[in-house]
Amino acid sequence: MSRDGTEQLLRELARDVSPVRPIPRLRAATAGVLALWAIVVLLLWMQGSPPAGAARTIPWQAPGYGAVLVGLAVIAGGATLAALAGAVPGREWASGASGCVALLGLLLAVGGGLIAVAEAGSRGAAEWSSSAACIRHAAALAFLPALAALLFLARGYAGRPVLSAALGVTGTVALGAVVVHVSCRAGGGLHMLLGHALAPLLLGFLVAAPIGLVIRRWRRGR
Repeated sequence: MSRDGTEQLLRELARDVSPVRPIPRLRAATAGVLALWAIVVLLLWMQGSPPAGAARTIPWQAPGYGAVLVGLAVIAGGATLAALAGAVPGREWASGASGCVALLGLLLAVGGGLIAVAEAGSRGAAEWSSSAACIRHAAALAFLPALAALLFLARGYAGRPVLSAALGVTGTVALGAVVVHVSCRAGGGLHMLLGHALAPLLLGFLVAAPIGLVIRRWRRGR
């Protein structure tokens, strides 16, 4: 086949192919998620509820408290990046490495929560009730960042949408849990474990399956 014939054949083959929309850069998506979280925190501060308002009364010297705080921050960064990278072809290595980092953060946060339980014990039903309130607060703070992350997953190519959805929600809820952990006045070891350290994991896996299936169906419909 001649060169002109080959070019004509390629033009005919490409004529009915829909144009491909480019996927936003990974760093831009990550910056967007963090920017939305910062905006939510700023609005919270403007309404008279500064996230660090209780900083003077927080036991910074307590090892359990510090471990939970650092663990939540590591979960936030690792899980969010793992979810976003999982939707970008060729970034599978970054997604896997970030997922391992998030797992280490989870172990650190849970370990800190267990230390807090051993140190302070439990006050019973009151801690269960306050833990649910903190989980709801973390979810509210994570709503916009999580929505942005999930829209990026839907637009990109998440090979494992359920896992990616779980990581996206886990990471963004961990961002909210960082603010909750710093501003919470409830105290108590069991509360710190359930309401702070485990909040990202509980919410992430609670909504992973339904959101992942929605992303998969929406992508197939495109």
